Amino acid sequence: MTKVEAEVYEVGKTEKGSVILLQGKRTLNNKILPILCNPMQGRSIKKGLTQATSTRPQTHDLFLEILNEVGGALDEVVIDDIEDGIYYAKIHISVYDNENQKEITLDARPSDSIAIATRERAPIYVEEKLLKEKGVPPSSFEGESQKS
Repeated sequence: MTKVEAEVYEVGKTEKGSVILLQGKRTLNNKILPILCNPMQGRSIKKGLTQATSTRPQTHDLFLEILNEVGGALDEVVIDDIEDGIYYAKIHISVYDNENQKEITLDARPSDSIAIATRERAPIYVEEKLLKEKGVPPSSFEGESQKS
């Protein structure tokens, strides 16, 4: 597996919800991977991008708070597969106990993974094959996007 570091190009609205647009950061930056999600996930990602806070912790904030309290750290998230039009992702974390480190990989929805990564400024990666095969040129979205 070859992974490409990506960044959120934009989070926009669609007729059915939100769309996350991921773009290669250093390589394959001529491709954008659109991933559909519900509006709540889209708003959560935007909050993470702007580092906006709420008076009460939201689900993604709570996940990170628990992770930190048990001695864990978010290493990276990877959008690594697509099956029947549904993208899959992995959250890679490390848990530290005294001098020991345990690496854990969790299966997750890409939208949750991205929302968590944006809050921690953790790297987001996309499987290179996905970006090459499912990515589209940025010009495909110019003038059509409805930023939320």
